[in-house]
Amino acid sequence: MRTLRLIMATVFVLSFMAAACDDDSSSNNANNVNNVNNVNNTNNITTETNCTDGLDDDEDGLIDCNDTDCDDDAACIETETETNCADGVDDDGDDLIDCNDPDCDDDMACTETQCTIDTVFFDSAATCEEGFVCSVNQSYEATCVDEAQTTGGTFYGDCGANGECPFGSICAGTSAEDQSCMPFCQSESHPDCPEDGQCLYGLQDSTLNLCGLLESCDLLAQDCEAAGEGCYIVDQQGTLGCVGAGDGQPGDTCQYTNDCIAGVMCMGEGVCQTLCEVGVGDLCAEGETCTEIQGLSVGACAAAN
Repeated sequence: MRTLRLIMATVFVLSFMAAACDDDSSSNNANNVNNVNNVNNTNNITTETNCTDGLDDDEDGLIDCNDTDCDDDAACIETETETNCADGVDDDGDDLIDCNDPDCDDDMACTETQCTIDTVFFDSAATCEEGFVCSVNQSYEATCVDEAQTTGGTFYGDCGANGECPFGSICAGTSAEDQSCMPFCQSESHPDCPEDGQCLYGLQDSTLNLCGLLESCDLLAQDCEAAGEGCYIVDQQGTLGCVGAGDGQPGDTCQYTNDCIAGVMCMGEGVCQTLCEVGVGDLCAEGETCTEIQGLSVGACAAAN
């Protein structure tokens, strides 16, 4: 705005010089001493004094936020920003989520670089500032979250009223109606679970796994008491336990042991096969035979050779 100030000063000088040539000295005196337009002229404003009044305060042809004087005014600063740095959502639509967005560089949820996917477990040391704990966001990325999210629920039990769970766990389940506080684990790097839990479940779209409590059961009797559960082999050691049953029918393709309905298990190259008692072929379809599962006392129905 310096150029404008120079022009306005020149105008005042020219006006004064023109008045000095006027023959009416008394009139000139009144104009130069008392004329508020020359002594207290409000047009001698050199900056936009109010960036929200709809007026061109400094008469430079630029109003409010269109005037560079207002660049640092709160009313003119772009408000599109990452409004929540721990929600797993791209709030400002710039394809950068939470702590990956520079908007979050100074956010408390992003200032603790020690919070990683390796420090979210129930026995992990504290890595976040006071009032926050290391957990995961909706995208299963490690981040510091409000510790209020850990003030409800119990391990392997019901979640809190708003989905709260103890530190090191998450409210999860096979359906919205069947959720509990399931502790984090990692089958290779951190298989430990609190209490008597075992690292059993995969967490979709994440390298983390989840702990669960096992109820012993019989593969053939399928004697699990909870609705929607079946008896399956849950680890490489052949441990049996009651877990949520899938809906795969015999002959369907599958990936996980419990992708299939109770009494049927994902076997071999990823096919649901009916469990059976070796030597008793009643459960197998015509053309199938009960083939022993290595290391177990039961078999699975397979096409007869």
